[in-house]
Amino acid sequence: MEIGMENLDKQEYPFAQSIVDNFDDAIIGKNLDGTIASWNYGAEKIYGYTAEEAIGKPISLLVPEGQTDEIPAILNRIKNGEHVEHYETVRRTKDGRAITVSLTISPVKDEIGKIIGASTIAKDITQRKESQKERSLFAAIIHSSQDAFVGMDLDTRIVSWNPGAEKMFGYSEQDVLGKSGEIIYPPELAQELKVNIEKIASGKPIAAYETRRKKKDSGLIDVAVSASPIKDGSGKIIGVAVIDRDISGQKQASQYARSLIEASLDPLVTISPEGKITDVNEATVQVTGVARSELIGSDFSNYFTEPKKSQSRL
Repeated sequence: MEIGMENLDKQEYPFAQSIVDNFDDAIIGKNLDGTIASWNYGAEKIYGYTAEEAIGKPISLLVPEGQTDEIPAILNRIKNGEHVEHYETVRRTKDGRAITVSLTISPVKDEIGKIIGASTIAKDITQRKESQKERSLFAAIIHSSQDAFVGMDLDTRIVSWNPGAEKMFGYSEQDVLGKSGEIIYPPELAQELKVNIEKIASGKPIAAYETRRKKKDSGLIDVAVSASPIKDGSGKIIGVAVIDRDISGQKQASQYARSLIEASLDPLVTISPEGKITDVNEATVQVTGVARSELIGSDFSNYFTEPKKSQSRL
């Protein structure tokens, strides 16, 4: 069977046949009973069978168990003169792998216009579908996250805003899209965003850090920030993705614990496994007469050699 060649004159045929033979997509011709009649290089590359192995075999050779009903249904449409375009389904390769393909199937006619078979162009879209699944999963994670995910272009304009950002800052997506990300930065930290974007644009990494953000009601919150570049399909950096995590509660708890420690009249000291002082309270400063900055990092034994004084209580 000459796939799609029935209306070409003899001078054009060798050139067109060469295109078909070397096309990267699978081009398969089959009779109306589903028997494979032609098989190009693309089909061999995608499915793993050589032309000698495939021609004369039923097209069901490529169909996973449980999907064989697809073939009669498609062939019936072809017999009625229909074209099937961009039909996505699963096919099976010679080594047993399941791949996702997009099929375009057309009737093949003889010289008098009678339908005598079908030509199929199959494009392997497995990688694209997997990428779509990954993007969908990532989008679902972002959508359900309690953290604020904010996407900005290199001009600081907000291009994405998840529900976590809406809840954290009080602005709806409609409120902020297209506006400068500075809307959530306190005035004294206005340059922070520009500096970060300049670093991202130049390919420099930004280590996670703690800072403050401003809500719609002008209230301030403590956040832990991480930022990474947004790239287009060619790898060019076109923006920055920022994740803000509200740590106000942690800060308050830490401050409360610190206030209790400082309120103690007893010296409280923490030490590392190496015997170095890592923290002290004000009572320790008063007892030793040494500034906190000097105590931290020094040897515990330099100041506390008696058993009672060498017990860490913090």
